[in-house]
Order: sequence, then C-alpha cells, then structure tokens
Amino acid sequence: MRSFLFIITIVFLQLCSPALAQNKSDLKKYAISSFSTELIDDSGKFIERTEKYYPSGLLAETIEYDKDGSVKKRVLFVYDKKGNIIDETEFKADRMKHRFVSEYNGPGSKKSAEFEYLADASLKSKKLILYNRMGDKIEEQVYDKQNTLIEKSIWTYDSKGFKKEKSQYDGAGNLLNSRKYTYSVK
Repeated sequence: MRSFLFIITIVFLQLCSPALAQNKSDLKKYAISSFSTELIDDSGKFIERTEKYYPSGLLAETIEYDKDGSVKKRVLFVYDKKGNIIDETEFKADRMKHRFVSEYNGPGSKKSAEFEYLADASLKSKKLILYNRMGDKIEEQVYDKQNTLIEKSIWTYDSKGFKKEKSQYDGAGNLLNSRKYTYSVK
C-alpha cells in the first residue's frame, strides 16, 4: 500500500507541479526562479543540485552539493540577445576552475569558436567550429595556448543530410578513432 501511494504521489507531482517543469516556456509561464533535486539514499536525503533561472527562463546558475551540504561545484551562465551561452564559468570551493567564452558567427548563429580559460585567466585552449552550407557541423579544431593544433574532428554527411561519420585526429593528423552512423528505414 505504501509503495502504491508513493507512486501515485510521484505521478501527481509530475503532472500537476509547475516546479517540476523544466522547459523554458514553463519556467517563464510559472515564474520559476529555481529548481532543486534531492537524493534520498540509505544515509538520508540531501539536496544534490539546484538550478537558478533568469526571468526569461534561461539557466542562470547550477549548484551541485556534497552529502554534507557543502557546495561541490557552481556554474554561472551568461547569454547574448539571441539566447546563446556566451560565458560559462565553473567554480569549485568558491574558486574559479575554468571559464568558457563562446562566439556565434556560424550560419543561423551557430557557435563558431569557444575559448577555455584557467583560473588565472590564462588561455588553456581554443576550439574553432566550421559548418557546411546546410548548417551541419563539419569540423572542429582544438588548439592549445601556443596556438598549436592538438585535436581535430571531421564529420561527413550523406546526400540526404544524415551524419555518416565522425573521425577524430591528433594534432599531427593521426587518426585516433572513427565513428560510423547507420540508419534503418521502416
């Protein structure tokens, strides 16, 4: 009986509670400013993660907690006018661990570059992203702080625009791995 009531309660909350709505339009509609998840195990319950939102419904901050309630990781998000993440900064123990800054110049405002900075604000890596005329990602190039190519990924597509293959190479052009995609038609 107890498990039946538990299941009914969960179903009711999922259907009726706006706090469980996690899409942007519901967050905005119900003016939800934060959302938390709790983990319940044999040692008791604790808040595992909290998400805070801007009034627009975009994610502003995530906070992950340890079992003792201390903050394990905190990530802040900043967006441009089109809703693209342009700055994502991660903190551990109230110290910046790294920061990602993105540029959007690709077709349809797709991400064209991402820069990763270390806690001392020095550049760790730079990722350049290229697209074909259809807006599909065809190449990513990752460079270190000396602007030396350290990794490259290439995507290929069939005539219908379906992804065929993704190949990853090291900075010297040696193939690291290749992933092939196969589609079945009914």
